[in-house]
Amino acid sequence: MRAVARAVFHVKQSDPKTARIDENRGFSDEDINFLARNLPEVLYPRLPAALPLLEAHLSELEIWAPRLNLVGAGTRKEWLRRHFLDSLRTAGPLIEQSGGSIESLIDVGSGAGFPGIPLAALLRPERTLLVEPRQRRAHFLRAVARRCPAPIIEVRNERLEDLTITLPQAVVVSRATFSDLGELLTGCLSRIGKGSLVMALCSPAAPWPESEELRSAYQALETSAYRLPEAERQHQVRLWRRR
Repeated sequence: MRAVARAVFHVKQSDPKTARIDENRGFSDEDINFLARNLPEVLYPRLPAALPLLEAHLSELEIWAPRLNLVGAGTRKEWLRRHFLDSLRTAGPLIEQSGGSIESLIDVGSGAGFPGIPLAALLRPERTLLVEPRQRRAHFLRAVARRCPAPIIEVRNERLEDLTITLPQAVVVSRATFSDLGELLTGCLSRIGKGSLVMALCSPAAPWPESEELRSAYQALETSAYRLPEAERQHQVRLWRRR
């Protein structure tokens, strides 16, 4: 297996959130400084080890995005802000609720790889599963996985309801895939064990699941709202634990 180089940060004394690296494979100093400045403090130390996979993701995105309309039009900086930073920021609640150790990470409706690939880069789970029913997007996800073999990423070209696995301890994430979050929670019921986490990145206007079955099966842990730099629209993260 090809060794993955670990980037080394040189941090300015006057500003611990401003950094540059001497060697990288795709990110400019400006790109890295942007991410470092805008990540929560708890995530910043994890960024150097995450860079190889993040760079592979961005490089493949620049190749595939025009053909598949993966993330819409935009500049490199806009992609970093709207998609990479948005995904990376959500690692904070997962670290807090999981204690920092994650066995399996599942991204449902992974599409362009958000939030699953950036989260895998930061959290380093033992297993990452990207579930994507659209074949061409699944091909894209596999291309990213081939570019950076650590951490191990598995791509499943199928829907959540067709997924024939059960993971005792898992973190399930999904970003703007389900208009009805109850569908996400219901689909996870038979596939994750007690204590597993489910996180949805959604609009603040998304309705809360009202089923008694889901209320008894999940404990609602927290809801957090935030805005990305240079953005007006508010984002929301909702987190549940399987009872």
